Amino acid sequence: MTDYDHTPGYDFVVAAASLPIDSGPFRWRDRAGSIARALRAAVADRGGTWIGCVAAPATCEAALLDRVWLDPVVLDGRDADDFVYGHCASTLAPLYLDNGVAPKFDSRWRAAYRSVNERVADAIARSAAPGATVWVHDYHLQLVPGYVRARRPDARIGFFLHSPFPPAERFDTQPLRDEIRASLLSADHIGFQDERSAANFADAIGTRSRRAPVGATSAGRPRLGVFPVSVDTDEIQRVATTPRVVQTSAALRASLGNPKAVLLSIGPPDQGEAGHRMIEAYAELLAERLIDPGDVTLIYVSVCGDDPSHLRCDRQRLDRRIAQINGVHGRLGRPAVHYIHREQSFADLVALYRTADALLALPLRDGMSLAAKEFVAARVGDTGRLVLSEFSGAAKDLSEADIVNPNDIDQVKRAIVDATVDRQRPTYAMRSMRQHVRRHDADAWSRRVLAAIAGAEPTFLDTTIEVRL
Repeated sequence: MTDYDHTPGYDFVVAAASLPIDSGPFRWRDRAGSIARALRAAVADRGGTWIGCVAAPATCEAALLDRVWLDPVVLDGRDADDFVYGHCASTLAPLYLDNGVAPKFDSRWRAAYRSVNERVADAIARSAAPGATVWVHDYHLQLVPGYVRARRPDARIGFFLHSPFPPAERFDTQPLRDEIRASLLSADHIGFQDERSAANFADAIGTRSRRAPVGATSAGRPRLGVFPVSVDTDEIQRVATTPRVVQTSAALRASLGNPKAVLLSIGPPDQGEAGHRMIEAYAELLAERLIDPGDVTLIYVSVCGDDPSHLRCDRQRLDRRIAQINGVHGRLGRPAVHYIHREQSFADLVALYRTADALLALPLRDGMSLAAKEFVAARVGDTGRLVLSEFSGAAKDLSEADIVNPNDIDQVKRAIVDATVDRQRPTYAMRSMRQHVRRHDADAWSRRVLAAIAGAEPTFLDTTIEVRL
């Protein structure tokens, strides 16, 4: 371990698996369901720095972008393969997301995971001012809190898990379970998307939970909180009402033949069975003639997200199935499924949200499904329908949506058919969901989490659990 002097640095440090930037030109990367907007606003407001991984041959130095200092940890090809695509994508993602893919275990991948986590912790230790707040994100960096605590015991450390935390019996199947437990327990605060994840974690560390008094946290006694992530509602509404997006939305609907209903689904292609099951449900509706492809159009957007484990997206199975469906049910110039698997600008995504009459957000297991909240925020006329998986973290926040079990294909099919009914009129359900998202936006989320890391009184939305070791 390196010795670090406490020279003045940043009072606020965010560490995530990646820097959400594009090079040439150097700019922010905006994607559907991205948490980057909320994090970068929090960093900018506090004059902090964002530390994250970038893949070689990138050699960018720390740089200032829109009041945010970006500090890269460059991964070479071996690191990217073993850390990103090996341990994160092939071991941890199947364990945490429970996406129907069996986790794989490899000692070389684990060594890379430790090494990259140490390098991120080294960067934090160099950048953090005395007593700085360090906010570490998601399962890619679970060893970072422990490494930072060893290097900088003065730091105030928060960890937030964007993905669901698995049941204890699944968590315990991984060889790094004891190291991860010890690392997370060295944080001052651990945040989760939902109560089930917090309860699973408490079970995994073998403790009971109860309300903790304010300020009860100390090293080795973290407080657990439940903080559903949200979106930048004001920015989405602003973009949704710009002339460019309004015109793009109208032109898009016209190019689709002005169908009676436009359905939209957005998600990463490697989310396991979820996307395939939704496509199969739609194919059955077409085959049973419960949906007429001349009246109803499905747009399926496959995006990779900010998670670097999505950088290699396997689209072959999905590509083949959608091609089969279009071959059987499509017409010349009118495919049954419009399939998009290229990066969309944020404005184009908002235009899609405005164009669609319904969003199908049907993950088998997901942290929050931020695309669902983005869709709601973009529905400036209070129109539209949201079909949402009960296993999404957003289901509790958006309870007025059509909540379905994505494993029940008949239920999914009924919900899709119902969503094709004219949704051009404002509804109470959409109005209520939009009010909720406006009240509990990304800024409110980050302020609540950071207040909890500081040991301040949690809001009424938050559940706090004291861990007794």
